[in-house]
Amino acid sequence: MIVLILGGSTFMGKDLLFKLSKDPNYEVHYINRGKKYWNDSVSQIQNVHYTYGNRDDNEEFTKLLRYLTNKLGGRKWEAVIDFSAFKSNHVKRVYHAL
Repeated sequence: MIVLILGGSTFMGKDLLFKLSKDPNYEVHYINRGKKYWNDSVSQIQNVHYTYGNRDDNEEFTKLLRYLTNKLGGRKWEAVIDFSAFKSNHVKRVYHAL
């Protein structure tokens, strides 16, 4: 299963990243803003693909999501989990990009 996690470096997201990284049935990708405090908490998790991204720049975030989707080589995201949508326009950007 190919999973994209947005946010995911603290609290529930960190726990989910850790659990999914241990299961060989999951290919886990996550995007976060690159805050050092948060990245230190997940930097030791193996078997996940980290990408820096900031959804506050609509055009760049859309390009990033499309780039990552294209890297899947025709495969599709089977789950997208968003731990960092604080406003409705954050969710809309993800829908638009996907």
